[in-house]
Amino acid sequence: MTTATIECPAKLNLTLQVKGRLLGGRHLLRSVTAPLSLADTLELSLSTSDHVEIEFADELKRHLHLAYSAADIAQFRRELCSERNLAWQAVERFRAAQRGRDCVRLRIIKRIPFQGGLGGGSADAAGALFAANSIFGAPFSKEQLIGIGADLGADVPVCLNGGLNFMFGTGELLLPIVSDINFSEVPVVIVKPAQGVSTESAYAGLNLSPELPDVLRTEDSPWLESGVQEVFSALRLSPLGEGPPLGSKSLEKLTIFEAVCKKPPLISASSPGLASELLVNYCRNSFSDSVFLSHPVVSGVAEVLRGFGSRRVLLCGSGSSLCGFFDSFAEAESAVRAIRLTHSEWFCVQSHLMQSHLMQSHLMQRHLM
Repeated sequence: MTTATIECPAKLNLTLQVKGRLLGGRHLLRSVTAPLSLADTLELSLSTSDHVEIEFADELKRHLHLAYSAADIAQFRRELCSERNLAWQAVERFRAAQRGRDCVRLRIIKRIPFQGGLGGGSADAAGALFAANSIFGAPFSKEQLIGIGADLGADVPVCLNGGLNFMFGTGELLLPIVSDINFSEVPVVIVKPAQGVSTESAYAGLNLSPELPDVLRTEDSPWLESGVQEVFSALRLSPLGEGPPLGSKSLEKLTIFEAVCKKPPLISASSPGLASELLVNYCRNSFSDSVFLSHPVVSGVAEVLRGFGSRRVLLCGSGSSLCGFFDSFAEAESAVRAIRLTHSEWFCVQSHLMQSHLMQSHLMQRHLM
């Protein structure tokens, strides 16, 4: 029996801007994203019947047992073992695209907290697609896998692509990017309280009117281009390679690609501490004000992180997790120990960015007697 094992990293939105709401209800996003060292582990293998296994590990296990009742944890497990699990939906999408019905066993070791804005469900879905592609002889290219998974969630394509990305459109358009700055040298602390923030309520808090057409027009080009070059210049980013962004053909894809290629940022040697300064001074999130106002617990977590030395606190996605940037790994470790003592029910881990991470499958052959 062949088993594919995949590490599925959480993602962090270094910048997240909601540009508007389409008439069909979707939202136009712009975000610079990076994978985190915090990751779930996913195993996929052929089986005589379909089934899903979930294991809560490490800090997530501790957090769940302190913050929730046994009944709540059992409910979480039931939902994750059901067809509502995005990773299982990804398997079903893959089988439909492949026109196959081979039964599989899906096992996920969960370390990424759910309802935290860290894209754990999307990361697992991306991992499931990648693992299935490995098990069945790689019938699909990465771009085809992105197309299969795009409708599962806005973060699935970016999790599949790996590394640093500029995500736009409704999440399906990606521009792989590079920077001369080593962002992975910046220590971060991820904290999530027991209370979650639903994506629907986070978007509702932005009070966006459905004013944008589902199909953007040529006259929308200046609006699409505005602000893109500023993001790239501020974080010293440039496109990876010379090809256009991944995703379907669209006016937005071409307009934004042209915008960032017109005036690529100057690349110079990185000085010590520059990565930290850039992240502290430039990272931002459209959801911050409304989520902090509507969820006092989340704003309270931000104050605790600042109190233990975080130079900047960034809301992760639509929340409720928060990311604190620290000057040193020693200070980050000290903050984690202190927060676990003073707020033991919170999820709290040290992590770091992985700007060059690409999803890889480890295949293992198991011979059954």
